[in-house]
Amino acid sequence: MATSITVTNPITDLEFTTMDTNAASNEVILTLVKIELTPSQLKSRLTVGVVKGSQITDVDTSLVKTNTKAVPSTLDISVYHADILYLAKIKQRQAVMQQQLNEITALVEVAQHNLMIKNNLILTNARIVAKTDKGVSDAMDVLDLKYFTHTAAGVGIVHAIVEAGVITLSGINPKKPFTNMEKPILSILNVGGNIANAIRVNGFTSAILPKEWVNIVVTNLSTMDPGGFEVFMK
Repeated sequence: MATSITVTNPITDLEFTTMDTNAASNEVILTLVKIELTPSQLKSRLTVGVVKGSQITDVDTSLVKTNTKAVPSTLDISVYHADILYLAKIKQRQAVMQQQLNEITALVEVAQHNLMIKNNLILTNARIVAKTDKGVSDAMDVLDLKYFTHTAAGVGIVHAIVEAGVITLSGINPKKPFTNMEKPILSILNVGGNIANAIRVNGFTSAILPKEWVNIVVTNLSTMDPGGFEVFMK
């Protein structure tokens, strides 16, 4: 039987306000530099995982810095090195935000766990009370229909996605859950949609996508680990 997990230091309202202020400051900056990718750009974007990331470093060390004749005359080395520094700064912030996301996700999961235990106690008691109380009985009928009546499960299609990979799918059934089957966080966006509306699905969790999202772009946000997911087609 599941037991509650003790939360010794819950976040205070003042601390929530501080977090909101910091998040708002970050969002102001990110909004200014946001890049809206077209479906064509999303499909043709080069993916850079661990190996290719190492390749960039080695090319810079072995060729650009020490054998400049290897560099095309059309490529400005100072701009190239500025690009490398810019990427390093972005990745540094990404790592911090990713760590913070992991930490707050753990807090969310504990809070949901504790609340679900209480939720189950309420449901158990409600089923007893429903035998003699019509209001509770009617409410339980609605809840049972929504959450506890299951249709036969269909067969989904499982896709693998490489580190930092991008996959475009057409004709999915958004009424069925999108299931992240591996550890990396996946980002889902409808083709042609605003990237600000992308939905993140944590590892080993599921999400129901908006009903109009029939054609989607799936991105593996991890540059370290390959991922996998299951979708249902129409």
